[in-house]
Amino acid sequence: MESDLEQGNPIRFDQLMDVKSVEAAFHVNPMEDEAAVVSGVFTWPQPDTVVFTSATGLEQQRSYQVRIADTAIGQSNLPLATAVELEVQTVGYLTVSQIIPEGQEVALDSAITVLFNRPVVPLVIGAAALDLPDRRNLSVER
Repeated sequence: MESDLEQGNPIRFDQLMDVKSVEAAFHVNPMEDEAAVVSGVFTWPQPDTVVFTSATGLEQQRSYQVRIADTAIGQSNLPLATAVELEVQTVGYLTVSQIIPEGQEVALDSAITVLFNRPVVPLVIGAAALDLPDRRNLSVER
């Protein structure tokens, strides 16, 4: 699962959960350093859904382990049957995936297309954004 650096990912249970027990059982650490604990805050948008947000933000392009111990208690007052363990990968760096046309020698009047590993939003100021094409509704003319 890929995670945003600043916003947490919701974890939804199949039943209402005891907030205090889930928060006490919840641990986040970098994959390569189990002793390093990531501190943060919990929000509960719904009684069966918890969102953990790191206090300092997560590091870019890094793997984290999210663990909920089997001490978390559900509405039935029973703990989880087994601990839950997830590996979360934070968003990576923007990189160039492909350049078209390929090669070193390109005519000066050629169109050059650069493809990236994820969507890129143009940086514009205020009203200039209104002049950009709607990226959901593009048409090609021949």
